[in-house]
Amino acid sequence: MSKLVGVIGGMGPMATTKFMELVINNTKAEKDQDNVDMLVCQYSSTPDRTAYILGNSNEDPGEAMIKAAKLLESEKCDFLVMPCNTATFFYDKIAKEISVPLINIAEETVKHSLKIGAKKIGLMATDGTIKASVYDQYIPEGITLFKPDEEHQKRIMDVIYKEVKQNLIPNKENFIDIINYFKNNGCDVVVMGCTELSVAVEQLDIDDPMVVDSLTVLAKLTIVKADKLLK
Repeated sequence: MSKLVGVIGGMGPMATTKFMELVINNTKAEKDQDNVDMLVCQYSSTPDRTAYILGNSNEDPGEAMIKAAKLLESEKCDFLVMPCNTATFFYDKIAKEISVPLINIAEETVKHSLKIGAKKIGLMATDGTIKASVYDQYIPEGITLFKPDEEHQKRIMDVIYKEVKQNLIPNKENFIDIINYFKNNGCDVVVMGCTELSVAVEQLDIDDPMVVDSLTVLAKLTIVKADKLLK
């Protein structure tokens, strides 16, 4: 019997639908039944993760995530995924409330970066992910995690909040310029450590071997753990 994947979604809504599309597009299938079974909890009303982490909001998004996780567990999901990097700040809080495995997108993205030989990892992410050191805890000794300066971090946040989250297509020249900033600072890979950035990569048709997309990493791992075949 096929494994059922539970998706804690809505953070943001477009990133969740992009995750589902990536799972489908990366699955080797000859018929419907060869695809991954997914149960999606699209709680778009989940309070903003970055606002809470930065102290700009008292609404704890962790509670909504736990509610979604428990709902998915009650529906007999075999494991859960959360297509949001900033939400990883709440990972331990969610995991201790459920008995099924919850895949950690940040940890798995770092593992993938190391697997392809990265020694200096550039991180494009929200202010919340940066401030909460979501990725830092998974960086082993001898590996550098490079974070942008204030100017470039603001530009990244503008892409996330003023473009993708407003359902707008980002400016490609600006996006590529930001990626080049990381390359010029000696990064071996540039991690899209926010799923809105993953959406931007797809919208702008960015095909760069140095770009590591966290959402694609999660999608491919989901396929494997669901006992389906990768293309």
